[in-house]
Amino acid sequence: MAFPLAFDASKHVYTRIADGCEVDGVTRILRSVGVSADFDRIANSSGRRADQIAAARGLGTTVHALTHAYDADDLVVESVREDYRPWLDAWVTFRTYYQLTPIAREVLVYHAQHHYAGTLDGLFVNPNDRVILLDIKTGDPESAGTRYQLAAYEAAQTLVPKVHERWAVQLDPALTVPYRVHPYTDANDFKYFLCFLTTYRHQLARRDAA
Repeated sequence: MAFPLAFDASKHVYTRIADGCEVDGVTRILRSVGVSADFDRIANSSGRRADQIAAARGLGTTVHALTHAYDADDLVVESVREDYRPWLDAWVTFRTYYQLTPIAREVLVYHAQHHYAGTLDGLFVNPNDRVILLDIKTGDPESAGTRYQLAAYEAAQTLVPKVHERWAVQLDPALTVPYRVHPYTDANDFKYFLCFLTTYRHQLARRDAA
């Protein structure tokens, strides 16, 4: 059964449209149990760090928007600001090298059995008809627990019958090859995510009982 979702980006909150029920988000789960960095807490430690994190988040949001528009053939490349153009060029170089064709971008997913949601960056297919689930990063994928994030999205997505590979694509225009591909092949990643989900909910239950 499909459960259409609504997403409030300002609060990063997912709800089921049919009943208004709030749904746990994958990134919130990973952050709450310490698998991914809590950048809000880090930002609160000093004004300088707050500015750095705000700038990094702004860059990430813009790069995601630019790559999404490019993949949708809805981008006038000449209109992209000069300081963002190297990041777009890095994505174009990556896609060209791997000859990837987008199947879907920025898709809300929901796992009905485990009751969690998220937004996957993209599903792509290569010339060998292998489906690749991608997450685009402008920073270190390990700091976001991306392997578990992608495993959760893979289990929740219903767009394709099978995902063959999970990759984080770290864009970095400063490198000679302006990207790094981080493939995740551990079949246990989703089991680990379910452990994190159980821990997260146990933490919530303890707080509610306190």
